[in-house]
Amino acid sequence: AIGMVMAVDFSERLGWLEKGWKTRLTDMLVGMGLPTACPSTLSGKEIRALMQHDKKVLNKRLRLVLLKACGNAVVTSEFDEALLSQMLSS
Repeated sequence: AIGMVMAVDFSERLGWLEKGWKTRLTDMLVGMGLPTACPSTLSGKEIRALMQHDKKVLNKRLRLVLLKACGNAVVTSEFDEALLSQMLSS
């Protein structure tokens, strides 16, 4: 659930997904009793390091599932690393 929220947040920040989807998704997941944010004890740098162990990492390169639009997901390693770091630190 946390990864889904992060993917929608990043997609919004990239301008691929219209604003409001993160709030809608978060509200739905909270209603199901699922976690929607990383523990505050983890820094953005620590979260990014943990992401390197994800099953979507290929040849040591992080790939993300992001949304171009609702229902239009893409798996990509082409993203703004600085924007990702900014999101993870906020």
